[in-house]
Amino acid sequence: VLELGDAEDQRGVAGALTAFVDRWRAHDEREERRLAYVAVTRPRRLLLCSGYWWGEGTKRPRGPSVLLREIHDTCLDGRDGYVVDVWAPEPAGDATNPTTEVVLRAEWPADPLGARRPVIAEGAALVRRFLTDPPAGPGDPDRADLDPADLDPADPDRADPDRVDAEGTASGLPEPDEVVRGWRREVDLLLAERATLVGRDGPVEVGLPGQLSVSQLVALRRDPQALAGVLRRPMPTRPDPYA
Repeated sequence: VLELGDAEDQRGVAGALTAFVDRWRAHDEREERRLAYVAVTRPRRLLLCSGYWWGEGTKRPRGPSVLLREIHDTCLDGRDGYVVDVWAPEPAGDATNPTTEVVLRAEWPADPLGARRPVIAEGAALVRRFLTDPPAGPGDPDRADLDPADLDPADPDRADPDRVDAEGTASGLPEPDEVVRGWRREVDLLLAERATLVGRDGPVEVGLPGQLSVSQLVALRRDPQALAGVLRRPMPTRPDPYA
């Protein structure tokens, strides 16, 4: 509390303000110690303490807290397990905040790909080129003039000249990957399920859960079909600014 009842002139007001600031600093230190007690007593084996001189946008260094100095002095007493890893010296009086020397820049509108755009664009160009002009197979006459030594050994379309059967077809080529076959099977099953559901006559029964939120109750009254669709196949909802 700022006590101004006994202040009769400016000197009295200045003294009251000085006392108020001192009491406020003592209050801050007590609150900091309470918070530090919670933090320090949580670790079981390892406690790491750190601080910093410069805050973002500040013109003068902050300095370590009283607690950090106490921990620092305790570590210097030479007890086992108490180590000071780094203690940065106090900045000079004319030192400037190094964070003010870094100018933050950003592009607008923001590019969702960022620095990855050149690589992704190159990959997309390769896919488009493959779709418009697919590479020739091992038996394609366009590849007759190619030297097998110029082909990538890891290319699955490359035929091994030492493993060609009597019919002239390459044998021993790797089979399609099991994972890819599994993906194809799952896609086929999903498409078949979709085709079955689309061609089904009559309504699709959707059971209501045991509990409904207020929003679901409102949707049940306004648009039961929409609620049934959400319950049958939940999808992420768009952000609601009123939420």
